[in-house]
Amino acid sequence: MAMMQDFQMQEKLHDTLMMIDREKQERVDLMARMEKLLGMESLPRQTFEMLTSSQPPQNQQVQPEAAPIPAQAAPEMPDVPQATWEGREITAERMVYSDTADGEDLVPREMPLIQNRPALPPSLSPDGYEQGDTPQMPGHPDIPIEILPFLMLGTNQTASDESLLTALGVTALLSTSTVDHEVPQDVLQYLQCSFNDLNTSLSLQRQKAMDTISSTRQMAGRVLVFDNEDLNCCVCMMYLMWECRLTLLQSFALVQYKLPTLRVSRRLCKYLVHYEAILHGANSMQLTPDGLLMEATI
Repeated sequence: MAMMQDFQMQEKLHDTLMMIDREKQERVDLMARMEKLLGMESLPRQTFEMLTSSQPPQNQQVQPEAAPIPAQAAPEMPDVPQATWEGREITAERMVYSDTADGEDLVPREMPLIQNRPALPPSLSPDGYEQGDTPQMPGHPDIPIEILPFLMLGTNQTASDESLLTALGVTALLSTSTVDHEVPQDVLQYLQCSFNDLNTSLSLQRQKAMDTISSTRQMAGRVLVFDNEDLNCCVCMMYLMWECRLTLLQSFALVQYKLPTLRVSRRLCKYLVHYEAILHGANSMQLTPDGLLMEATI
């Protein structure tokens, strides 16, 4: 009888997740159509909510969008203050992003270490970060790295280790490459967002990834973002900017402290700078002549 009840509960949970996936896909498709209609590479989330809201507009100043309120059992989202920008305002010379790229733009390149680490909110600052300790080195490349309590980085090998995923409480897998992956049976949700596919929009893949991470957190789960090309690092930086309101420099420094051998392609370097400008209206990092990331100069 207990086994039958468990099976019925799993069926109901599966049906619920399928419904959530369909609703999220409809939302992503709608955002993509609106971006195309408005001639924009990336539609700001707040603008999308305003255009699709059924509520009449209010005659009041628009406030910055707050992070979603977690469910009662979900991991607590750190209390992150609004980012400060030290006068680095976007000017008329701001870079215009385009998804067009060639093969060289997809090659991951090792990023130099941040020499002057920006301050992080106490709830997000790892042990030793503020003291200037040497970045933490993973003991093995396939050992997952925790960025937030509900967000981890891993490799294809990590995502295939069913016993490890169970021990870590991973409930969702997010693949960030075009490589097909066999999903372990105990994982409730799997999504593939190909950030190395030239035939798809990075904005579309980004929104799918952000929605998956956010929904997993609200369901008190843990998501493993994985691939073998370090694309997952960029997804974590996007999430830290989007949900935690960090600057790109803060997000970059936090991820690099956890993973010193951080590699990012020129295409994604360009997109990260563009995305930060869209979110916050200013840039904390800029591109070098070689198309890599460096701290912005005032």
